[in-house]
Amino acid sequence: MQNRADIGHDLLLPEDDLGDKPQDPYSDMDNHGLTDDHDQQGQEEEDGGNEDDLYASSEEDLDDYSQTGKHPHLSSEPTTEDDGEDWRQPCKIQETKGHVAACDYEVAVHQILKRVMGLFQACLIAKNIYPDHMTAISWAQEAWTEACTHIEAKVKYNNEIIQLITMHMWQLTGELKAKICPLVKAMYGFKENFNRTSATKNHGLVAQLKMSLGFCYKSLGDPAKDKPRKGLYQHPIIQKVVNIAFYANKRDKGVQYPQHFCPFPLTGVALLLTVIECCIDKWADGNKTDVSFTEQAYKEVYTKHVGNLKQFHARSEAHGILPAMLKKLDENKCLHAKVAMDVADHLVEDLGNDVIDVAIQEFEEYNGHQSEEDM
Repeated sequence: MQNRADIGHDLLLPEDDLGDKPQDPYSDMDNHGLTDDHDQQGQEEEDGGNEDDLYASSEEDLDDYSQTGKHPHLSSEPTTEDDGEDWRQPCKIQETKGHVAACDYEVAVHQILKRVMGLFQACLIAKNIYPDHMTAISWAQEAWTEACTHIEAKVKYNNEIIQLITMHMWQLTGELKAKICPLVKAMYGFKENFNRTSATKNHGLVAQLKMSLGFCYKSLGDPAKDKPRKGLYQHPIIQKVVNIAFYANKRDKGVQYPQHFCPFPLTGVALLLTVIECCIDKWADGNKTDVSFTEQAYKEVYTKHVGNLKQFHARSEAHGILPAMLKKLDENKCLHAKVAMDVADHLVEDLGNDVIDVAIQEFEEYNGHQSEEDM
C-alpha cells in the first residue's frame, strides 16, 4: 500500500499522534479525539442527505462552517512536494466559485470520494462520532489512501479534498436520525393523535423510557407490581436499527467495510442509543416536535452511553456478555441483508453495579445465552 507520506504531507499528523490500535476494543475511545475542546459545528442534518449531494454545489454546507469559524480555510494546493512514483495530482475541471465542491474535480476524484465517504463514516461509527479536528483530518487522509488502493487509483489528495470529506461528518447523524425515528415511534408505541389523552400517555412513556436507561431494556417491568426490568441492552430496537442503518443492502456500510463492523463496535451501539434517545426526546411534550441532533446537545449523551457500555463490559467481562451481544448484532446482518419532561435534559444516568449484576444473573440463568429466544 502506498505510504500516506507519499500522497500528501501538509495535513499529516506525526505518526506518534496517530497511535497504535489499542489492545482492548472497548477502551479505544480514549485515543480517538473525544475531547472537550472540539466545539459543535451547529449544523442540523434533520433530513439526512444523499451521497450524491457531494457532487452538487457545497456552498450551503460550507457556509455553516465558515460562520462558526471552526473549520479553518484549506488551500487547494497539493499537500506534497514529492509527487511519489506513479501518483499524480488531482485535476480540477473548473474553477471553484465561492466554496470548493466535488464537481470542480475530474471524474476520477468523484469515484474515489464515493468510496472515501463510506470508509470515513464507517471509521466515525467504529471509533468516535465526535473526533477533534486534527483526528478527523487524519482519518480522512487514511480513508483516501485506502480507497485509492481498493480501486487501484493513484490520485493524491489535497487540502480541498480533505475539506470535502470532513465537512460531511454531520451527514451521517442526519441519515441515522431519519431512519431511526419511525422505528422509535412504532416500537415504543408513541401515538400521534394530537389529543390530550395521547399526549398524556406519550409524556408518561417518555418518562419511563428516559429513566435509568429504560429504553435499553427488553422489558420495563411494573414497579406497582414489584416486577423488575429485564434484558438490559436487549430491546429489539437495537438489532432493528443496526439492520436498517448499516445492513439495508449489500452496498451498505456494514457489508462494504467489515473491518469496522466485525464484531459490531461498542461505539456504534453508543451512537445508535444516542440517536434513539434523540428520537424519544421528540415526544417529550406529548406531541411530536422537532429536536435537532447537534453535537452541542448530544455529545455528552453519546459519551455517557460509551462510558456505560464500558462499565457494563468491565463488570461482566468474565461472563463475556458484551462481546456476545456485539457478535450477535453483526451476525444477524445476514438475516437482514437479504409527565412533562424538559427536552433539554439529556443527561444519561450512570449505570449502577446492581443493574449490571442483575444482567449477569439473567445471563447465567439462560446458560450463557442472552435470552430464552437464543436457547
